[in-house]
Amino acid sequence: MRNAVVGFVKSIAILAVVCAVHARADEAEPPPPPTRAETLFADALKAQDEGRQSEACDAFRASAEASESVGAVLNVAHCSAREGAYERSRAEFQRVLVLNEMTADPVRKERVKQAAERGIADAASRFGTLSVVVEPAGAAVVVSIGGGVAVKPGEPLSLEVGSYVVEVSAPGFERTLRAARVRARQEEVVRVSLVPEAVPTAQATATPIGAVVLISAGAASAILGSVFVALASDRAALIRDECGPNVAPPSCPQGDPARADMLATEGAVFEGTGIALLATGGTATVAGIVLAALGSTPSVDQTAARVGAGFSASNEGIGIWVAGDF
Repeated sequence: MRNAVVGFVKSIAILAVVCAVHARADEAEPPPPPTRAETLFADALKAQDEGRQSEACDAFRASAEASESVGAVLNVAHCSAREGAYERSRAEFQRVLVLNEMTADPVRKERVKQAAERGIADAASRFGTLSVVVEPAGAAVVVSIGGGVAVKPGEPLSLEVGSYVVEVSAPGFERTLRAARVRARQEEVVRVSLVPEAVPTAQATATPIGAVVLISAGAASAILGSVFVALASDRAALIRDECGPNVAPPSCPQGDPARADMLATEGAVFEGTGIALLATGGTATVAGIVLAALGSTPSVDQTAARVGAGFSASNEGIGIWVAGDF
């Protein structure tokens, strides 16, 4: 009996030693340090909780670049939407849906899917399509929208909601400008009939070069002034859409007062610029006619003096050009 008790005690002692060895082994293996992506993601969440949104977005993007996780890319997409980069946010939300297919937790997977689909729908509501139909159809037409985006005639182009200027040109035809407005989820079609350029006669009447310059520049200025006035009218229509009828910023009970105020400022600038250009164009045209009648400057053939003016405008800004042979 005594030997059995001794053996039992020894077994207990051996078991205690084995457990102690395993405990020390567990204590000797600390958890692995967080990855760079995890550290950046934690920093982003902290910055977001503290109201430092810009720093949070930078950290979310850095985390997504280090390791493309569902959480990081979803937050990056929300950042892009808040910054107004809706085209980019739409692509990022679509990427979230692809990454989310690997999510194991069904509840989290469905929650992420719904958030991404809401983001895609919101981004889509900020866009419409614009297409330009040109006659004659066989002409070698160049169409540009907003002063820089070149498209094929009749080809729909996805654009953010807003006002644009369409420029159409072709060899042998006069350059044509049209104002267009893109509405959410709608297609705007602009139809342009090109006008052939006038062919100079062999017996062109000699005209003072100063008169040619003034009349050409005056006509171009008047055209530009008309377009600016049209843009100002368009801004007024946008304010009515945003705030309601018979309401003037800063009052905007139905919409965003800040956006309405920005539209009102743009409209005032466009209107003032348009009126100034119309006045300048009229003055220059009258002066050119007077010079032509007096013939008091050295004359050149009308076909030798070529003067042009134009502009391009978009949500990004406005450009004006004047060029020619003087």
